Amino acid sequence: MTVKTVTKKLTNKVIENLRKPEEVYWIKDSNTKGLYLEVAISGSKIWFHRYKYKGRDTKIYLGHYLKSNLGVSILSARQARDKNKQLLLDGVDPKQYSIQTSLAQENFEDMFHKWYQFRNSLAGNKKWSHNYSVSIMGRAKLHLLPKLGKLTVNSINTRTVIDILTCLEEGGKLDTLNKVQNILSRVFKYCIKKGVIAISPMDGLEKISFEKNESVKYPAPTEPREIGKLLKTIEEKCNSGWQVIKALELAPLLLLRPGELVWIEWDEVDFDENKIYFSEEKTKKRRALIIPMSNQAVSIFKELKSIDTGSIFVFPSPSNINKHINPNSLLQSIRRTGITKEQFVTHGFRAMGSTVLNENRFRSDAIEMQLNHVEKNKSRAPYNRAKYLEERAEMMQWYSDYILELKSNATGYIC
Repeated sequence: MTVKTVTKKLTNKVIENLRKPEEVYWIKDSNTKGLYLEVAISGSKIWFHRYKYKGRDTKIYLGHYLKSNLGVSILSARQARDKNKQLLLDGVDPKQYSIQTSLAQENFEDMFHKWYQFRNSLAGNKKWSHNYSVSIMGRAKLHLLPKLGKLTVNSINTRTVIDILTCLEEGGKLDTLNKVQNILSRVFKYCIKKGVIAISPMDGLEKISFEKNESVKYPAPTEPREIGKLLKTIEEKCNSGWQVIKALELAPLLLLRPGELVWIEWDEVDFDENKIYFSEEKTKKRRALIIPMSNQAVSIFKELKSIDTGSIFVFPSPSNINKHINPNSLLQSIRRTGITKEQFVTHGFRAMGSTVLNENRFRSDAIEMQLNHVEKNKSRAPYNRAKYLEERAEMMQWYSDYILELKSNATGYIC
């Protein structure tokens, strides 16, 4: 549609006297080539510079007209047009220059949140689980945003990044270092994709060697006597709410990750089949997971089912039934019993189970499936998940019988 265009010598008085039109039209400023004022039906008056770049007609928004400092005056509009004219003489497209200049002012915090929202908007296998999303935000708020948040992205160099990572290394937080480095790399790649920067400051880290945390070894007892003492200590010394107490009872019987355990919903618990069915969105490895339950685990779930909380969660938050308890509350409760971080952490239930089951000659593939570790041969993964299900059910019944007997025979506490 062709917009009506008229030519006038624009002054403040002429512009102020313009009335709301029935149709949008343009006023070409006779004193400044390429400067136009759009008069909208609403009465708004908007400055544009129209020009040709490489033979193509283009226009760039300059701002709304207002006599006050809140808007763009005639003088400011003409000066902006003159600046654009000089860019054109230098062979630069004013519109692209404006975009790049604007992007150059993006700070790290803004770009982190844009990347974070983008990743959370994805669907299917690419979508983050709730717990992973929360952990990413937590690490950013703790280690990145306080130091990088207000810096423009293009002002962040390799030295700035090294300082942050070195601080984590010197503090012995090697696992966190690796995860923070990964977040930085992904945010800067997103910035490159959006045209904010051309080169990632992470590229300069290739020759920098940080201490590696090849595998996280979670402290946990593996000797029968110590396992019994640990379970007895947690059972008899834990004085938290019933949600935490019951979650800690189930943790060694299921070998789930803490985040997966506290997030169990009632519609995932199948009492007919004695199994828990997790969707892909709720596991760290982003794949459907079936967990067979021992008789002891089923008995605890039935006890919990008799508590009418009105929540979809097995372990609802005491302050909000629409949320589940925080996985960190399990660790805090363990600490309050006197058990130190050198003795045990919540992930240690999994390490303890893996060690005991391997030592008792259960098939390693079945153990890895129970722990939901990655299947290296992806074409075998769905087949194996089904193949080992019956074997895993027998294995977890044996394990439940074994560790609960150790607990009942335990004398003394681990701490």
